[in-house]
Amino acid sequence: MNAAVAYNIQHYSFPVQQPISKQKLSEHIRLAETSIYNAIIKNKIIMKKIFLSVLCALTLVSCAYKEEMEVFDETSLSAIEFSDSKPSATSLNDNTSSFLPVGNEKIDKKIIKNGNISIETNNLQQARIAVDGLLKTNAGYIQNEDYNDYSDYESFNLKIRIQNRYFDSFLNSLSDKNIGKITSKSVSSQDVTEDYYDTSIRLKNKELYLEKYREFLRNAKKISDMLEVQEKIRNMEEEIESAKGKLRFIDDRVNYSTIDLTLTKEKPRTAVSSKTGFGTRLVNALTSGWDLIVELVLGLISIWSILLIITAIIYVIIKLRRKKNAIKQATKINS
Repeated sequence: MNAAVAYNIQHYSFPVQQPISKQKLSEHIRLAETSIYNAIIKNKIIMKKIFLSVLCALTLVSCAYKEEMEVFDETSLSAIEFSDSKPSATSLNDNTSSFLPVGNEKIDKKIIKNGNISIETNNLQQARIAVDGLLKTNAGYIQNEDYNDYSDYESFNLKIRIQNRYFDSFLNSLSDKNIGKITSKSVSSQDVTEDYYDTSIRLKNKELYLEKYREFLRNAKKISDMLEVQEKIRNMEEEIESAKGKLRFIDDRVNYSTIDLTLTKEKPRTAVSSKTGFGTRLVNALTSGWDLIVELVLGLISIWSILLIITAIIYVIIKLRRKKNAIKQATKINS
């Protein structure tokens, strides 16, 4: 090698001024290899530190997530408390703003109408046929029908369901069609608007809470939490079905009014029953008197034991008084 040639290996340099022996060259090479090895080891240590730092960061993130999920599992069920009391104004504005009327929008009133009417007629079957014709005209139907045949009259008891808008016209038609003489008539109405909308709001809120419970069930990690949420979901579904049933019932009562109609026909009296002779009346009076005596005797016989005790007591009292009087008289005679 030429003089003034320099070797630089990893900040280790040495000038060459004169030829170097093989032994010294080997030593320089060994030193260079050692420097390279140390540099590699140093880089490995740095990479290891970086790797450990990343691993620690991931571990901390995982622990934080686990703690958050544990807090969620413990508090998620208690975070939602549904109350049967009326929803607050905030709840109404947030959850049911699309359901309730706003501003000057007209609220659909829910009115239940009921009627009760009694009619006395001369021809019961004809009156019954006339009622059927009125039902077809006014979009109604008979929900329940009872026929009674007594000794002095016969009657039809009809429970009629008729569309709300035909309620008044149907009642007026019963008077106009000469079905018979109206002996009694009553009409009542019930405003259930507040109850209807209150139930509707509760139903909508229950449905919102049901969705939240289902979301909690999907995120639950513990079996105990799953079972608890499932039980709450079951109860909430039952309450929702009950609320829907109540709304359907109110809608049915509002859309179809109920009228209790009674058609009555008195039976004519027979000649025997309307004109009773004196002899027959006398015999009936004697028979009634005899029946009264028999009932009295039977009543006394039924209490014979009490009568026997009373008779014995009276007999003893009389005997004592007689004996006392006899002693008094004997005393007077001796004196």
